[in-house]
Amino acid sequence: MGPHYQHEVGHLFLTGTNIYIPIEDVYPNGYIEDERIRYFCTYRAHSRDEIYYIIDSENEGKIAFVGDLIHFPLSEHPDIEDHKYLDRTFALNIFRKYSNLKDIYANNPDLKRVYAGHAAGPMTHDDLRKYISALESKNYREIFQEYLEGWKSTLREYDGILRDMSATEKTKP
Repeated sequence: MGPHYQHEVGHLFLTGTNIYIPIEDVYPNGYIEDERIRYFCTYRAHSRDEIYYIIDSENEGKIAFVGDLIHFPLSEHPDIEDHKYLDRTFALNIFRKYSNLKDIYANNPDLKRVYAGHAAGPMTHDDLRKYISALESKNYREIFQEYLEGWKSTLREYDGILRDMSATEKTKP
C-alpha cells in the first residue's frame, strides 16, 4: 500500500495508481504530479534514499506513509526490543529516523493516519507520539549510544588515514 521508491530502477510509483515517474523528475519539484502529495527525503532509513510522504487525501484527510522509518506500530509489537533488533539489522541512521518522526509529528498535528512499513496496521497521530516516546526510553537509547560509538570509531579511523596521507605527502621529494 502507498508510495514506493524502487532504487534498483530509479522510479517512484504509487501502488494502485498509474503514477510511475523517474525519480529525477520528482526530486526537483518536492511533490508528485499533485501538490497534495508531498515527499520528504529521510537520507537513510532502511532503503537507500528512503522517502516518506504526507498526503492530503479527500477521503481520509491528511495521511503519512513513513515507509521503514517505522517497521510496525508498537500496538503490534509492544516490546521495544523488537524495534531495536530491526534498526540494528537494517543499519538505520537512527538519529535521522528519530528526527524525521519528530518532524512528522510536530509539523502535522492534523494527521489522521500513519502507515508504517511492511503492510502494518495504520497508526494515529497519538500512536506516533507513543512510538517517539518509546524511542526516547532508556531501553532504546542504548542503540543510539551504540550507533554513536560506531561513528566515533569510524571517524578516528578516517582521521588516521588523513594523517598518514599528510605524512606521506611531506616525505615526497
